[in-house]
Amino acid sequence: MHREIKIVDYRPGHQSYFEKLNRAWIEKLFTMEPVDEFVLTHPEEAILKNGGAILMAEYKGAVAGTVGLRKVDSFTYEFTKMAVDENFRRLGIAEAICYASFKKAKQLGAKQVILYSNTLNAGAIKLYEKAGFQHVPVEPGVYKRANVKMVIDIDEAVRAAKRYDRFIQSMEIKVIEANVSHAAIIATIGKKTFRHAFEHLFINKEELFEYLEFTYDPVKLVKSLRKENNIYLLAYMKGKPAGFAKIKKHSLNELIESPVQMELQKIYVLPEYQGSGVGDALMQKIKSIAAGINPDHIWLDTYISNEKAIRFYENNGFRKIGNYFFTIGTQSFEYDVMECTIASDKTYKISPRSSAGLQTL
Repeated sequence: MHREIKIVDYRPGHQSYFEKLNRAWIEKLFTMEPVDEFVLTHPEEAILKNGGAILMAEYKGAVAGTVGLRKVDSFTYEFTKMAVDENFRRLGIAEAICYASFKKAKQLGAKQVILYSNTLNAGAIKLYEKAGFQHVPVEPGVYKRANVKMVIDIDEAVRAAKRYDRFIQSMEIKVIEANVSHAAIIATIGKKTFRHAFEHLFINKEELFEYLEFTYDPVKLVKSLRKENNIYLLAYMKGKPAGFAKIKKHSLNELIESPVQMELQKIYVLPEYQGSGVGDALMQKIKSIAAGINPDHIWLDTYISNEKAIRFYENNGFRKIGNYFFTIGTQSFEYDVMECTIASDKTYKISPRSSAGLQTL
């Protein structure tokens, strides 16, 4: 559904749509004020001339919504004249154009975005609150119908827009349990992701290539895929392979006292899909599988300087409990061991161990 929504900048030919869309809701709930007539009939002069912007939302090529950003001063832009055609309601258009306006306001140099509304527009106010707008007192004399004023800091607005983008992207992600037919795909993802993350660490590139050829040999992967204790997950985004994960349902780490453990051995996301929600989708599936296996702990290891991966795991409930060194060829690499406690009444004891596999997002 959201793939069909396109946000574009206002063009002169949009004036009639801008007026029609806004006139419909204003006349339905209120009375047109002189300032409304001027803005709707002369949007270029009222909004664009002073450094503002107008966005138009298209759905399957048809104009379906609009919003304006009127420059108030050097730091403030007013979110104004947002409207969605009644024939295109409940398709996510209001959300799409709202968050797009935040990014546009940032481009224009805004430090904050304000808006005026009325409690009769309960649905719109709910959207604004969800987007991060905060209520502030309404000063008199701006609009006769305004009994609500809201404001959002531009940095918070941009963060909200990024969260929205990740949510939309996640709707286009599909995670499946892989089988032997996916061995070549997994091998390709593994090699490319590993090289992107760690090639710069290898003094001897030949050792890197030998490691990758050995670890991601499709024949070896087929054998691994057939093992009952292993689960491979494959993530697709818009139908294209984007990442994979490997779980060992029963795998013990000596740093953890409990005998009931599950290992998240690998979670790799191709560079071009990192930050798109693929890692989150894989982790959600992993936790769903863990709910069925019911371990006391899930553990993993990750390269000690892979800060992006470490933050990701920490955000998903993992914590560092120790470290160890792993050798590839003539080089040694230090890893953090991290675990996520499922049963809260367990304790830990720390002791050395060794394992394999650099972890990366």
